[in-house]
This record gives sequence, structure tokens and C-alpha cells, in this order.
Amino acid sequence: MKLSFTKSWTVILALLALAFSAIGVTPAYADSTIIVNSTADNTTPDSSCTLREAIANADNNAATHAECIAGSGNDTILFHSSLGTATITLGSQLPTIADGAGLTIDGNNRITLSGNNSVRVFNVTGGGALTLQNISVTDGGVTNGSGLRNSSGGTVTITHSVFSNNRFGSGVENWGTLTILRSAFLNNTATTDGGGVWNSGTLTIANSTFSNNSANYGGGVMNNSGTATILNSTFSGNSVTYDGGGVFTWNGGASPPTTTIRNTILANSAAGYADCYNYEYGTAVLNGGNNIIEMTSTCASIATITSDPMLGSLAGSPAYFPLNAGSPAIDAGDDSICAAAPVSNTSQNGLTRPQGMHCDIGSVEALRFLIYLPLVMR
Repeated sequence: MKLSFTKSWTVILALLALAFSAIGVTPAYADSTIIVNSTADNTTPDSSCTLREAIANADNNAATHAECIAGSGNDTILFHSSLGTATITLGSQLPTIADGAGLTIDGNNRITLSGNNSVRVFNVTGGGALTLQNISVTDGGVTNGSGLRNSSGGTVTITHSVFSNNRFGSGVENWGTLTILRSAFLNNTATTDGGGVWNSGTLTIANSTFSNNSANYGGGVMNNSGTATILNSTFSGNSVTYDGGGVFTWNGGASPPTTTIRNTILANSAAGYADCYNYEYGTAVLNGGNNIIEMTSTCASIATITSDPMLGSLAGSPAYFPLNAGSPAIDAGDDSICAAAPVSNTSQNGLTRPQGMHCDIGSVEALRFLIYLPLVMR
């Protein structure tokens, strides 16, 4: 008897399923792309898929909420184009992310998530993995990581995004692995330390801007017994009650902190306080070079230039400080740092590095204009 094409494939798939079952192998399922089509913040049974429901489905790898498709591994959450430019205001913290398979949330440069000045926006537990890209996280309002808290064992990547106006407990509190790329941390406040980021894990920052963040110590970043690597970034206009307007390193525990700063600008902190402060208690380690640190204090050893970096006004999104003509940052970077990951010859303003003889210090590359004069033959 001859089987039809459709029936043949049915038989083959059935045989494969039996074979997988016999040897204890579970067939792999495709990862899900879950589309959020509502700005509401609820889990109400209806026809709308909310962000809260989408995260629950993705983290549970199931159809916990029937309004959204089921999660199935390393999932991606997108937002329907009909939402336009929108803000989702939260009544409580979003579902905790614990799935090590990974979750990516992409706001397509249109979506803002607000903690409504009362709740934390994201929480990632040990083993959880979250990537945020093209999104804004604002108005978180709790201690210990108002915008996001990443526990030991968690992995978070923030790309081309904005953390702003988070208050009480830092924009991000990190105990795990945190990578920040081509992003901006603006106007975040901590009642203790680390206005932009408080770190006691492994932190990498590249091509990013920190401005107008405030804390007791470490207005931009507090590295507290962690490992922090800051490359081709700009810290300007951050403030502190005591010291370290841009970056503060402190040995606050059993593990000695290591802070590496290269090709970076730290400047314009609140008057009278150092842009960079390394508290030499115990075995705190500070490495770096090719930096502009306007007020160096205990970071003098890693400052190639002690000068006003001549920055322009904040522009772009995520916001950055352009380099004015004549800035000492132009052509003063270490090309090997610019070429290697995670800088990878890119910049926050989208220009390829280098534009001139060498790459620039800071988060952005200054555009060079070449003028060609015609040769007139007589």
C-alpha cells in the first residue's frame, strides 16, 4: 500500500517521537516571540496581552495567561506597533525573572516602563537571565535597586536603553553579572551609595553616559567589593554628599574590589568633590589609562589628562555629551581598547571608531569633516 505524502510525514514524525522517548531525549521547541498589545498593568482574563502576563508566560515556559502565547525557552517580548510611543505604569513590581534560558525585552525605542515612584520595575534572581534593549526604565521608588535588582547568579544586559529618575535605591543594584552598552543613566538617586549603579558583582560598562545621578558616595557608580570595568564612557555632572562624584571604589566586604577605567571621561561633578575616588582600604585595586579626570583625587594614577573635557550639551537618545571642537578627548583614546569587545569600534552616537587618527575618549566619537580642495592644473 502506498502512503500519501502527508501521511508519510505523519508516520515519520511519530516514529521520531517514539525514538526520542526511548532514549530519554525531549524534542526541542522553537523559542517564542510574545507580542504585548496593551499598556494596562494587570492579569485580567481578556483579549489583551499585557507585559506582566507576557513575562509570566516567558519565565514559566508555559501559557500561564491565555491572552499571550506560551513561553518556550529563550523568549523575546516585543510591543505591538499599535501602541505607538507609550508608558506602562506599574502598580507592583513585574514578575521576578528566574528562567536561565533567558528573556529579551525590546521596546523598539518607543516604550517606557514606570515604577510610579513607588515600586521596583525589574527583579532578576539567581540563575535568571534578562536582556533589555531599546527601552526606558524610570521612576522606580524602592531601596536596593529601584529600576532593577540583579541577584547573585543573575545575568543582565542593558543595551541602547535609558534608566532615569529612579530614586531611593540606585538605578540598578547588581550582585550578579551586569553589562551596560550604549545606554544612559540620568537623574537616578540613592539615599546611600551608587546613584546610577551599585555593584558588588561583575560589572561592565561601555559606550555609555552617566549624568546628574546622586548619592552619598559614587554618584554615577559605586563599586563595593565587586569587579567593575568601565570603557569609553562619559560621567559628567554627577553629585555626592561626600566623595566620588563619577565613580567610587570601596572595599566593603571580604572580597577586594577591582575597578578598571579606560578611555573614559569623569568630569564636572558637584563642586569640591572628586570625579573619581578610590578608597585605599585593604586591597582595593585601581587600573586604567587614557582617561580624562577633571578632579582626580585618589585616581590620579590612571588619568592621562587632567583637564576640562569640553563637552557639549546632552543630545540624542539615549542621551550623550558630544565633544566640542578642541576637546582633549579627540584622538586621545587607546585604539586597542576601542577595537576590542565590548567597545568593538562602536560608539554611543552610532559612529564607527576611529573617525580620526585615533579613537576618542568617552562614550561618543566626534565626527570629522574632511575638506578636499581641487587641484587646478594650469
